[in-house]
Amino acid sequence: MRKHNKVGGLALRTINITMLIGNIIVSTLIIVSVLLLSSNYKKYTKTVENYEKLVDHATDIRIASDYLTEQVRYYVVRGSENYLENYLNEVSSLRREKAIEEIRVYYNGNFNGYYNLLYAVNRSKELMNNEYYAIRLRIEADGKDISEYNSQIRRVELIEEDKLLTSEEKINKAVNMMFDAEYNIFKDDIIIGVDEAVKEIKKDLSRQIENVSNTIFALIVIQQALVIALLIFLTITFIIIYIMLIKPLDNGANLITEGKDLQVEGVKEYKILSFNYNNLRQNDRNNHALLTYELEHDKLTGLFNRHGYDIKYHNMNLDTTVFILIDIDDFKQINDRYGHSIGDKVLRLVGDFMKDNFREDDCLCRIGGDEFAILLPNFSKEDLEVLKDKCRKLNSVVKAKRKELPKFTLSIGIAFGEESDDTDTLFKKADKALYFVKENGRDGFTIFGSDVVER
Repeated sequence: MRKHNKVGGLALRTINITMLIGNIIVSTLIIVSVLLLSSNYKKYTKTVENYEKLVDHATDIRIASDYLTEQVRYYVVRGSENYLENYLNEVSSLRREKAIEEIRVYYNGNFNGYYNLLYAVNRSKELMNNEYYAIRLRIEADGKDISEYNSQIRRVELIEEDKLLTSEEKINKAVNMMFDAEYNIFKDDIIIGVDEAVKEIKKDLSRQIENVSNTIFALIVIQQALVIALLIFLTITFIIIYIMLIKPLDNGANLITEGKDLQVEGVKEYKILSFNYNNLRQNDRNNHALLTYELEHDKLTGLFNRHGYDIKYHNMNLDTTVFILIDIDDFKQINDRYGHSIGDKVLRLVGDFMKDNFREDDCLCRIGGDEFAILLPNFSKEDLEVLKDKCRKLNSVVKAKRKELPKFTLSIGIAFGEESDDTDTLFKKADKALYFVKENGRDGFTIFGSDVVER
């Protein structure tokens, strides 16, 4: 019988999927390019803002240093407390420290310009030692009470020879300290450090701005190309739809009106119509088999479910049947602690190991939430050791191959069928054996009638 998949031609589904995928791809790319363009524009404006802020921060260090110099010089020359107050206010404002911290955070401390600024700030702080000394000289020269000033000034100790200077000599020395070569060297170091840092910041951020600008230009070009590609794709798609769909549909409508057979032409679906009747009965048989399988099998593990178990069990010769009942120890705790998705993985794992360790003729079932049954037809008691090895292996393999799953073990009860047994009796024997294992430490198996749990 000929199948649908042997019919050639372009399928309607293929056309639709191609149109959908093509439009989604091109439209998505356009949307992505727009978003990237917007993102890079924001990045561009942010970089420009950062450029201005970082340069301002770096410049603030020099401005603060120059301001401190100006105020301390005015103070030591003129002795006005207003200048000293301005000086101390500037120090307490931490303008330099805040500026260097902003730059450190921006670059995460990994930037040459940051170290230039750090050097400039440190030189500025070193210079403050001279400035405080000069301030102390001026205070002493003016005969003012040192206790009225802050702790930083009070901690300054004049050297012995400076203590012996006259007031005028102390003022002269303070003034000289603020204008001598050493002081100017410090100031030059600060200026150089700041200037070098500003150059590095400008160079770095200019490079960033250039990169973002290039990216924006490239995105604009890509966006234009994508729009053109979308127009071309839509035109080609409409032509294909007309040739493969609209025209055959129009011809088919006319043929149906005239009471004639449809011609096998156009898309694949038209050709499939001529094979539908022959395929219908085969599909019906396939659906019946599928429904029968789903009715008798557990979807999660692929084993027989309770319905399939009942059918198989009630049609077996129980005299030669071995009934094995398996229970996952503490399965409820696994579900409660790790969730039902992990519990399902545990169930599948047990089902897979049962398939691997038992024969195709054996009936492997999941008869409850975490309860499994194995029916071994035509079993000879001479093979008892083989059966025990299988049970040991089942538990050991579960322990060895559970991978990311939580720890768990199996309790197994075994019962041999006898002439006097019916299905309920044999089940109860296996259930009692299983219960005996549960009551005696779990993680093992026993045979009905035995008082030993084997592991």
